Amino acid sequence: MEVYGYTEIQTEETIETEMHYPPLILSSSISTLLPFLASIVILRHFSKYSKRSSALWIFFALAVATEITLFVLNAQRKQSTWIFHAYTLIEYVLITIVLASWQAKPTIAKVMRISVALYILLFILIKVVGLESFSSGTNNYITRPFALLLLSTFAFLTVQDLWRNSSSNLTDDYRFWMLLAMALYYSTSLGLFAFMFTKNQELLIALFKIHAVVNIIHNLLFTIGVFKVRAAQQVALQPTSAS
Repeated sequence: MEVYGYTEIQTEETIETEMHYPPLILSSSISTLLPFLASIVILRHFSKYSKRSSALWIFFALAVATEITLFVLNAQRKQSTWIFHAYTLIEYVLITIVLASWQAKPTIAKVMRISVALYILLFILIKVVGLESFSSGTNNYITRPFALLLLSTFAFLTVQDLWRNSSSNLTDDYRFWMLLAMALYYSTSLGLFAFMFTKNQELLIALFKIHAVVNIIHNLLFTIGVFKVRAAQQVALQPTSAS
């Protein structure tokens, strides 16, 4: 099960269905490595870009670590549902920190940062009152869609802000590609969540395929963004010619 491509429809039927299409699911999971490996290359060249987006690099590493952990637990047939709960919380914190640092409007950036504390409180409250739990077979039906809604909204607001304030080619800005990845992934995932209770097996199979493809595209866009960081670094290091 891809975690970077967190499968939004978690039922026993869909987990079984997922195994019928291992090539696509495996490709989706393996694609998680792409932005992580690319970021390793970037981090070798210390710069303001890696400093500013350190939370994003941590997120890439978290996604890979989670994929490996899930693979090991599933191979041993051990309960792994709790990972998705923890992953959702950490993902929200890291991605929101990144988006707030990219947001040019101070008020919106402040709202994003405040939402981190509020989301953590909501997450804890929902667990304490028993609406969600880390036990086997219990999924985060409340905290996950809420996180997806906020993250997709924040991503769209930030890419709109970037577009309005960009004085150069937008495709040369690494943030554009990464924001595009976030907006695509989180908005699509939110839409898929609406079908989490369906019993239609054909629909579930189609949704798994859609999610896997979107996740691969999402990781490719992230990877393009990482290489755009490297390209910006190379341009900055080039000596200017004297006129």
